[in-house]
Amino acid sequence: MTRLHRGLFVAAVLVTFGVAVQQHYRVTLKLQDPLGGHINDFDRWMLMTPAFVHDHAGYVSDQLPTPPLSLLILAPFTALSRPVAQFLWVCVKLPLAWAVFTLLSQSSGGATAPLRRPSWRGLSRPGGYPSSWTCRKGR
Repeated sequence: MTRLHRGLFVAAVLVTFGVAVQQHYRVTLKLQDPLGGHINDFDRWMLMTPAFVHDHAGYVSDQLPTPPLSLLILAPFTALSRPVAQFLWVCVKLPLAWAVFTLLSQSSGGATAPLRRPSWRGLSRPGGYPSSWTCRKGR
């Protein structure tokens, strides 16, 4: 790991921790608000997921706003308090992003070759990645 990579990693961890603390604080303030409510989509799901999991959801229609697979991911967070769940959810995003970029770099240039600059340009350009063209054509 180069010095630049270590610096970026430390910066990413610090920013993630800062955002996690801020989200914990926001949810804590919202819990003290007499009007209640939620502050973002994850917090909304912390209110709705337990009812879906325990099979007595009071929803308007059968159109779930999230796929059932995401309920498997969100359900363990409902065992925690809303502020702690928000904090941990933010912290989980950094390893998930790292995994996505690692898989992307391994799949684009072979398992051992690093991702080169032309590969990144191809992925970021509209139509540069074959599946994005296919999706836009409706196939």
